[in-house]
Amino acid sequence: MLPKISRHVRRMAMPRSWLKRFAVLITVLIIISVYIFNGQLIEKKTPTSITIITPKTTTIDTFQLSKADFVGANLRKNCDPIHIALVCAGSNASQSLTTVVKSIMFYRSRPLHFHLLVDEISKNSLETLFKTWNLPQVNVSFYPVEPWVPRVSWIPNKHYSGVYGLLKLILPEALSEDYVLVLDTDVTILTDLSSLWDLLNQFNSLHMLGLAENQSDWYKKNLATGQRPWPAVGRGYNTGIMLMNLKALRINNFHDLWVDSANEVLQNISNFTSLADQDVINAVIKKYPHVIYTLDCTWNVQLSDHTLSERCYMDTEKM
Repeated sequence: MLPKISRHVRRMAMPRSWLKRFAVLITVLIIISVYIFNGQLIEKKTPTSITIITPKTTTIDTFQLSKADFVGANLRKNCDPIHIALVCAGSNASQSLTTVVKSIMFYRSRPLHFHLLVDEISKNSLETLFKTWNLPQVNVSFYPVEPWVPRVSWIPNKHYSGVYGLLKLILPEALSEDYVLVLDTDVTILTDLSSLWDLLNQFNSLHMLGLAENQSDWYKKNLATGQRPWPAVGRGYNTGIMLMNLKALRINNFHDLWVDSANEVLQNISNFTSLADQDVINAVIKKYPHVIYTLDCTWNVQLSDHTLSERCYMDTEKM
């Protein structure tokens, strides 16, 4: 009788030992899977790179593309990043920038590099925002505005954005890129910006700025304050969307051009700017009209009760 019982005990013990080993193996696999999954989540939520640029810094991180991004040599230009600059400083700037970045991302087909001029408050919120968004093939560089404000604060300005509305003027000095697309934070993008960016290839050796004409008569009549408007060619140009050949602007000392133009207007025509950088840039274009490449108005449809944009709606295929 005892030998029979002993055999039954051995038969029962063997399955229990096997079950324990199986349970340990399953536990180890679960732990490894959780570790890998969490690592992938962290990696996906982090953009390609976030850089903080100070005025003395002369180098900026270059955009690195993986081999999978190269479909063929004939598509190489579509793998180059579009450089986009925005001034994001002030109380509501971060919220506005969130909207415009989302509209850009919805249509984009190429890598992007955002160059953001920020104050301390907007830098903290935007740095957190870009770290939590899942934005592949996107670089973000932050440029503190504080060192640059004194360069433009001497210009009397009644624009609602205050001194920050003049900071586009210093972009050729602040950025080390050769070209940049500059956007206001209150615009909404309704197409892929690649087509606009590629218009830089149509610039001739004299073109430094690409702008659409202003769609109001602001520069053609006296202001309600009794002040004369700043000088402009025709209706003037709107700087809400602007292509900048930064290399050409630096070579031609754009800083001296706009400083001299602003001083001349402030002494002889108007005591202040109403439209910040737009007034100053139009004054430069008035003196040096060869610097402008005129964009089609559909690239900058201006919506307000003062604009006359009907002709931009006639050809809907362009919009």
